[in-house]
Amino acid sequence: MHRRMELVYLSTMLAFLYSSSAIAGEMILSDRNPNLAINAWNGAQHGTDLRLHNGCQSNNPDCTWHWNRGMIVSDRNPNLAINAWNGAQHGTQLRLHNACRPDNPDCTWHYNNGMIVSDRNPNLSINAWNGAQHGTFLRLHNACFENNPDCTWKWGDLTR
Repeated sequence: MHRRMELVYLSTMLAFLYSSSAIAGEMILSDRNPNLAINAWNGAQHGTDLRLHNGCQSNNPDCTWHWNRGMIVSDRNPNLAINAWNGAQHGTQLRLHNACRPDNPDCTWHYNNGMIVSDRNPNLSINAWNGAQHGTFLRLHNACFENNPDCTWKWGDLTR
């Protein structure tokens, strides 16, 4: 019964996040090392690489994101969203894009068992390529599982 209540709560929260227009100020933290957060490397701009950073703070909008109609949007610039650059396939690098729309599945994601999964191809998830470390690039991987902490993420704030 307790597990079922957790699942109902989680699905309700995910539905809220998916439909919400803006939930700002949250970092996306690595399950491998929760001191690493997804960062718009060298500042949020069109084409910026997404990498893991060990110096992220919740007051740095290059490290915080919000969910908007399936897109993960930069708090620095809400016109930028996480994109599977040149299309979602195994090994695709993730970057910020200034033309993302909720009807482009290379720009939309869903959260499943701790993984951030591509809406273009549900067999692809965001991965800390070659292992979660400071500076690691984020790419899509076709062999992510919920027991691989290089493929699982939590929304959070290191100051809590």
